[in-house]
Amino acid sequence: MTMALLGAAKGVGGTAVYAQDVVGFSLSLGVEGNGYSPTSMGFGARVVADYRFGEMLSAGTSILFGFDEALTTMEFSGNIRYYFLRTEEGLIKYYNWMSIFHLFLQVEGGGAMLIYKDDTLRSYFMAGVVAGSRIALSRFGSFYIEPYLRLGYPHIFGVGVLGVYRFPIKGVSW
Repeated sequence: MTMALLGAAKGVGGTAVYAQDVVGFSLSLGVEGNGYSPTSMGFGARVVADYRFGEMLSAGTSILFGFDEALTTMEFSGNIRYYFLRTEEGLIKYYNWMSIFHLFLQVEGGGAMLIYKDDTLRSYFMAGVVAGSRIALSRFGSFYIEPYLRLGYPHIFGVGVLGVYRFPIKGVSW
C-alpha cells in the first residue's frame, strides 16, 4: 500500500500529515474575560463544540456563562470558522509552522440573556467576529490550545483561551 493511498505524501515542506488529523469533531472548554458590562470586567466559562470539514472550514456552537459586579451572562451562539494561511498542494498539508498554528477568523451569532443585580432578565441578539489560533500541542495529536479575541454586540469584547480535544474521523482521506 503506498503513501498516496493512505492520503499522505512527503515533500519539501516537511513531514506529511494525514487528512484524518485535520477533519473531525472537537470539544473545547475554557475561560474568558469579557466586556458585557460597561462598568466592570466579567469572567466566565465557555464550552464549544465544532466540526471541521477540512483544512479551511468548520462550523459549531458555543455556550458561555459569565459573571461580573453588575450582571450574570448566559450566551448561546452558532459559528462558522475559516482557517487561513493553509497550503492547497493537492489538499495535503505538511508539518510546519502553518500546521501548528491554525490561524482563524470566525463569525458568530445567537442570543444572550443578561440577569441584572435587581433580578431583571433581558434578552439580546448576539453577533460578533472572533480572531484566534488553534495551536497543536503535539504532532498528530488531538490536543490544542486556542487563544482568541472577539468583538461584537451586546458584548464589547472578549478575550479567552480554550483547551481543545479533537476526535478525528478515521479512514478519511483526500
